[in-house]
Order: sequence, then C-alpha cells, then structure tokens
Amino acid sequence: MLLELMASDQKPLEDKKKIMMQYEFSPELLDEPFGVSAKLLEGVKNRLRTKMPLVKEYFTHYSEKGSLCKGTVTLLPQCNDYAKPLDQHRESALTMSEERRCYQFCQMIETDGNMDGDALSMNRKDYRTLRDLLNCLDKSDYTPEQKWQMQWVFTHPKEAWEEVEPLVRTAMEVIEENEALWRPLAEEFCAYYREKLAEQSFEEYMMSELGFDIGENPKGRVLMPGIVECCAVFFGEGSLQSGQDEELLPDVCHIGMALKRMGLAVFRNNPVDNRKRLVYLLKVLADESKLEILTLLKERRRYGRELAKELNLTTATISHHMDMLVGFGLVTLNKEMNRIYYEIDENAIRKILEQTWELLLGKK
Repeated sequence: MLLELMASDQKPLEDKKKIMMQYEFSPELLDEPFGVSAKLLEGVKNRLRTKMPLVKEYFTHYSEKGSLCKGTVTLLPQCNDYAKPLDQHRESALTMSEERRCYQFCQMIETDGNMDGDALSMNRKDYRTLRDLLNCLDKSDYTPEQKWQMQWVFTHPKEAWEEVEPLVRTAMEVIEENEALWRPLAEEFCAYYREKLAEQSFEEYMMSELGFDIGENPKGRVLMPGIVECCAVFFGEGSLQSGQDEELLPDVCHIGMALKRMGLAVFRNNPVDNRKRLVYLLKVLADESKLEILTLLKERRRYGRELAKELNLTTATISHHMDMLVGFGLVTLNKEMNRIYYEIDENAIRKILEQTWELLLGKK
C-alpha cells in the first residue's frame, strides 16, 4: 500500500485537509492517523528516491476505481496470509502450477471490475492456461499496454519478482522501524472492533454502517487496521481454486484508521438493494432491547445514561444498540454541553412501514 501511495503521488496531509473541510471533523481526530501515514510514506520515498520510475511502473493502478497494478499481479497475494514471510510468498508464487496461476490472474481481473458481462459469466474453472488468460484480457477494458504487462508477468514471474521484491522489502523495513508510531493505532483499532463485534456479526455491522450486504464466508473474516491508507475499506477475497477443487479461506477486510475514527457511515454513498436493507432493518426492530429504546424515544429524546437506567442495561450495551440505530438512520443524535441526546427519526420509521407494506401487499 505504501508503494501504491508513492506511485500515485498521494499526500496524506492534503487528504486530511480535504476531509476536514468536507465533513467538518476536528484536527485532533485526524492528526494522528494521517500523521503516521505521512511519516511512513516519507520514509519510503527517501529510501527509494532513485527507484521512482520502477515504483511507478509496478504500483500505478490500472484504473482510478480499481486496485490492480503490475505489482499486485506479480505478488499474487496468497490466501490473504499476511503473517507469512515474504520469502514464502515468493516461493509459493514461483512454484505455482500454470492452472492455479491462471485462475488467480483471472480472479484478480474479475475482482478489479474490468471484465465485460460475457467474461464475468464464465465459470472460474474454465480459466486454466495462458490462452484462457488472453481470452479473459481480450474481454477486459484494460489498455493494450496494461494487458501486455499482465501477460509478461504471467510468463516471466521470476524476472518480475526480482524487480519488485527489493521495493517491497524497503517498504517493510520502514514500517518495522516505525512500529512505535503505528502500534498504538493498531491497538486502538483492535479494542474498538472487539467491542463493536461482541454482540453483532461483521455482516450486520457493515450493513448498518455502509448500507450494503457483504455476503457470507463460512471461513469467516479477518479484520485489519489500515494504517497507511487512512480512509479506505477494501476486501481481499479468500476463495482460491486449485484444479477442480475450491479451497475456501477467510476474507480479509481493511478499514482505514481515520475512517474508523470518523465512523464508516460518513462514506455511506453505496446503493443497496432495498429488500436486503429492509431485512436487516426488520432484524434490528425484532431485537427487544432496540424496540424498547425506540419506544422510550417515541415519548421524548433521552441521553445514554438515562436509557441505561430505565432499561436496566449497561451504558456499553446502550452504546452498542445506539450505534446500530443511528447507523441505520432510525435515530438521530445531538450533542448539547457534555451530553449526547438521542431522538427517534419518525420519517425513517414511516419509510420502513411503507416499504414493508409495499413489499408484502404491493401497495403504498
């Protein structure tokens, strides 16, 4: 990620200013995560100043919306196993069979979103050889130069690794040397999400915060702090295939530290299937404690300790419930002096009832 930021000439402190202007967050909230990101990025730039052309060649994204670049198809992340040493990743990538390698290439292209409908409808088990990869690339929207790069990496994995590995090792060294800077952020992240996910699934959390269904993976998910990319949420797909057998692995989700502090809901611009969203909303309303909270808020607004006392719940439990109710837009909050008051959003409740009526009875 550091190398991708370096290739794109991204400036974390300028990004912080833009976010502060757009969302009116205080500097104190964002200074630390963006400061750490800027420090790490500057460290890598100083070490690789003479290697900048190579960094840009390998780590410039092929498209603005995608995450694929020559470097990612070279490294071919194995099983999202971030604890595995780079030497083992290198060995896995270079000893991989052509069939499995072809599958991983095509999977990355498909995930990047640059394949047309015909290609997306293909069974992944049809991706076996270089010819299949070329067919896949033909159906993509990449430029001829980008297609040639991917083809070259596929046929020259050793040469590509020899060019990209020193860059990656330098970035790793900078991160290790600055552990004292990012370690407190990582610990804050882990403590926060342990509490958040103690009483709800990660799928429910993402739906309430971002408003979309991330689906399920029977192997679960690994949640990681985004120390370098401060304002991003992205997944590493954990489904790999070897020959005819498919091996399911945990997904890996990264959430930027600044975004974690601001709350994921600030970027809730994603369209969501109304039926799926309604299912989640009805699940929220089916929870007795949340329904009791809404019933109390129907009478008048209340603050957290007040709700905790009336319902005989801990303030931490109330906070958990309110996060979901606010995240789904059922409750609004206002800060006055040192208290945060919660108030039911009548229009949101009416909308749920209207959507349920329309879905089940076909009427408004």
